[in-house]
Amino acid sequence: MQRTQKKWGCLLLAGILLLSCFAGCAPKAEENLETGIVSGTVSPDSIAIVRGENKLTLTTSEAEFSKEIGEHLDAVIVNYGWGECNPSDITRRDDHTLEISFQAEAAADDMDRENIGYTGYLMVSGEYSQEGTAVSASFPIAMPVLTALGTAARDASSINLELELENARLADEVQKGDIELSKAFEGMEVANIQRQSETRLALTLNGEMKSEGEDLVPYMEGGLAIKPQATNAAVRAYGEVPLVTATAYLAGTPAFTDSATLRVSAAAENCQWSQVPASSQITLSGAFAGATVKKVEKCTKNPDTMDVYIAVSQKDCEGVGSIVFASEATNAGKPVGVDVNFDNIGFYAGVKSLEKTAEKVTLTISAASHGLQFNRKLTPEDLTPAGDFEQAKVENVLQGEDNSLEITLTFSTSVFDAVDGYEGIILVPIESLESKLGNLEDMDAVISVGSFKEEETAAVASDSSQKTGNEIQLLSAGETTLLALDGDAAANALCGFVKDGLLSMAKAGLGKVGEIVSGKLLSWLGFESSEEQINKKLDEIIGQLNSLTARINNIEQSINKLIDAVETSAFKEQMRDIQASVLKLKSRVSGYQAALGEVSKLEAGSDEYKKEMKILADKINNTNGLDFHGETYALGEKILSDAAGTADGALKAHYDRITTKNNWEQQTYDERERFYLYSVGTYLQSAMLDSIALGYVADTSDSAVERSEAQNNLKELKAQVTRVSSMAEKYQVKRLKSDYNRNLRTGIILSTKVEKVTYDANNRLVSHADTYRLIKQKLIDDTPKGKYTAINGSGNFTLPESLGLLTEKQAQDIMKYSSKGSLVEELKSAGFSIPSGCPDSVMLRDVRIEKSLIRTGTSATRYCFAVHYKPFKKSVNEYFFSNMFVLAGGSEKTENTDYNKVQKWREYDWVTKPITAASVKQVKESKDLYVN
Repeated sequence: MQRTQKKWGCLLLAGILLLSCFAGCAPKAEENLETGIVSGTVSPDSIAIVRGENKLTLTTSEAEFSKEIGEHLDAVIVNYGWGECNPSDITRRDDHTLEISFQAEAAADDMDRENIGYTGYLMVSGEYSQEGTAVSASFPIAMPVLTALGTAARDASSINLELELENARLADEVQKGDIELSKAFEGMEVANIQRQSETRLALTLNGEMKSEGEDLVPYMEGGLAIKPQATNAAVRAYGEVPLVTATAYLAGTPAFTDSATLRVSAAAENCQWSQVPASSQITLSGAFAGATVKKVEKCTKNPDTMDVYIAVSQKDCEGVGSIVFASEATNAGKPVGVDVNFDNIGFYAGVKSLEKTAEKVTLTISAASHGLQFNRKLTPEDLTPAGDFEQAKVENVLQGEDNSLEITLTFSTSVFDAVDGYEGIILVPIESLESKLGNLEDMDAVISVGSFKEEETAAVASDSSQKTGNEIQLLSAGETTLLALDGDAAANALCGFVKDGLLSMAKAGLGKVGEIVSGKLLSWLGFESSEEQINKKLDEIIGQLNSLTARINNIEQSINKLIDAVETSAFKEQMRDIQASVLKLKSRVSGYQAALGEVSKLEAGSDEYKKEMKILADKINNTNGLDFHGETYALGEKILSDAAGTADGALKAHYDRITTKNNWEQQTYDERERFYLYSVGTYLQSAMLDSIALGYVADTSDSAVERSEAQNNLKELKAQVTRVSSMAEKYQVKRLKSDYNRNLRTGIILSTKVEKVTYDANNRLVSHADTYRLIKQKLIDDTPKGKYTAINGSGNFTLPESLGLLTEKQAQDIMKYSSKGSLVEELKSAGFSIPSGCPDSVMLRDVRIEKSLIRTGTSATRYCFAVHYKPFKKSVNEYFFSNMFVLAGGSEKTENTDYNKVQKWREYDWVTKPITAASVKQVKESKDLYVN
């Protein structure tokens, strides 16, 4: 740090004191009893600090600068955010104006790369104003900023970027080593760099991108910084590149143009096709293994869509076929792909509306179709209600051009109230349907609507004005959310049961021969229990499984709402795929679980037990119209990854979506728990039942082929359970108690109870003693070797964490992703409790302290120590809080930092200006913060 300091010797000080004795002969200035400092203004309005010479102009109407000030460079201190110095030149333009030049040093290497919110300060000693008052002014620093001219694809291994530099200029040469990478880009390498102009830079990054931080929250952006030596700036230029999920999705239902050619329309999302992909850039697998690409054409109706024609026989297509486009096919920097699921042909239905009167209930069903076309117009008489719809009447049916249906049913109110509402069925005549995708011979032409009475519950809940103390206000305005779960603790416990069940199966289950036949179901599933507690433990598990079934049934309509609310086509397609598997499994699971509950009551290993176990195993292994093991395994794979292997599985994809759409963790719990239980919970149930059935066959079958097949399927299932259990543990919903909330962008946990606090003489953030010590120590620390310590100065200080308040940087980081007008508004939108009459500013634990020399009128020469608090709205608005005065002289030695060893001056004139602000308390991570 460059600074010219002149010695403040005893003779000079004596002269000052002498002059003060005769100051009454001069015109007397009005003393500022608050700070002893008058204000000035700086131009230009904001200053971009460069290495080398910087210039600014200081103007004040409240003081007259002495003519000798240009000869006393040490009379002025310039604080430019990351350092301070004396000017290199001072020119007095008139009595009230100074032109100041100063040399700024480059910022330290360990300075925060994000460069948030720096303000510069300028102070002129009272020794060089005619009135004897110091002059202070602040000025915003225009930080160098990198702006990305585009986005980057998540998980890309190669990224091409263009960046624009603002408030600085690039050096003539910029090297790869001048670039620093952070956040999602940390760990990647700069493969190529090109300076396109003095403000434009092109980069290529290669390597593995980080998808999430240590707290599992997905990164929203990648960070880049240019070191000062590569620009004319004195500090790093920092910028962020927004991340998007680049993928491909099915643009419409695939269709066979003839019996041996399938047309698949693939659209790019958040990326662009480089050109029409060549056949060599496409890989086929799964149901398409052995098939070939006949041709690829750009869709005439939509240039963002490619039509891929595959030579494959329609009768041979079963399961899932995957199409993967090489990274060269798009600008995503990674392969993208689509899956064609031939098992998902059918209807996907949900409740559109429910109207209830004393006599009649009208239920409107909306059903979308996949892979189906109608060959004629349907009438109400064509549709047959069954299941919980058996006593309903079809009043009307509307048929859309997209082969969707809207069906209106009516019930008598008494009949509707009597049904469970778990599953209503509408049979569609198979002869009215055709498919250009798959084979309809084995298809059940049914429309299934699960948990349709939840709509009635939702209507009652929305009309209620009563809210319990445990309710959380979900999501900021404009967000889409689901209904609150009816018991946070119950849902959280079920999520824990699902995770623990999978971990038990993965670590100790599905291994020992004879355990199914002998009735050691707990051991087979990996649960530990003493002999005397076996029946009780087994009853508990069966009870948990039944609770899980009831919860999954109740979630069905919410899953439909989730899918409808999804913004991206690719994710919507992925959720539909999960739903298709769950719908196929859950109706069977309910029945098998009930049978398992009855078997568990029998004497373990008895003949009756073995007989009933055989019946159950046969039912599971020979489910009509469903390969139970195959569908269970398919659901597990969908949870883990997409079949094409180019995108995250449904569990992580859903987690990433909900945690990037919301800023606060409490806003994510309900939807995360619903999807976790719906997908992973169904998988646990199915995997348990599948393993029991396969284990029984492996133990008892007379056929060596059947035993071998069952053993192979068990081995395959256990390997998958191990992978799913690891993911289930990683993404398990761990609820914070409603008293706490975590900001997802920063990881900061806050108490949800905001307080209104008044800070005054009896309730200070920083004491007089600490005020004195902090600024004195800073001036000593900032003194270059061989120089004298400055007598004037200013410093920003962050007070101890024990105060529990946010820092300025933390508050700015939280508001970086908020559209609200203030931090208090942001907290309110996230469900925080805000007291009545609470100000919209939050108190921070950052303060600014000024020390200045003053001599006014006949008063003694003294030092003023002024404390400025930093209440935060959407940015900091500095507030003068208090002052104190210390006599200049022997008791105020340069090296002294002990407040008790100095002589205070006129303590009755010291000022404290109370301020009332919102107090938001930060909380340290602890297991006690979470719902048990």
